[in-house]
Amino acid sequence: MHPPRALGPTRHDRGSALLVVVVAMLALASLGLLTVLTVRSGVAGASHDRFRMVALSAAEAGVAVAMDYLRGQYAPAPTHWSGLVNPGNVSPLSPLDLPGNTKQPGQAGNPFSPELGAWYEVTFLNNRDDGDYDAPPSAAQAGYQGYILGEDRDARIIVSVIGHGPNQAAARIDVEVHHDDARPPDAALRILGWQQTF
Repeated sequence: MHPPRALGPTRHDRGSALLVVVVAMLALASLGLLTVLTVRSGVAGASHDRFRMVALSAAEAGVAVAMDYLRGQYAPAPTHWSGLVNPGNVSPLSPLDLPGNTKQPGQAGNPFSPELGAWYEVTFLNNRDDGDYDAPPSAAQAGYQGYILGEDRDARIIVSVIGHGPNQAAARIDVEVHHDDARPPDAALRILGWQQTF
């Protein structure tokens, strides 16, 4: 007869327990790593959204400054804003005397605090369908001569603003503006349409 065996873990049982503990530790480490990656991507996404909002705010500020600038640049018919457009919009005008225009963060004239990292650039474009609407019908075949010749004949202009934020974030807003001579000067500008892109 054989002596009775002790009732404790055998060598095989101890190896299995070690394997279970190692697998459990690997699973927990994987879960921890996944949590860290998720949090990091969430923070990066939030930062990117914040940078885009700074760029959009800069673009909106540029539109407001440009609208004020347009009030001072308007001339009665027939020239309207002809001094701000060029033939076919080939080289859009970006006036340097427009407050804050193209002023990098920290430069004199930039309306934003340097820590914000924001700035804007404003250009003026003639609307593509700028024609001579007061011309007699026989001259209608001339088409959109205002656009082609770089003359503002319809008192409509497009303000195109690109706002810049930190980390090369950018937002663009295009606003079509019309000057209505029948309205008082402080209320003569009307926004006909706008478009925002990132």
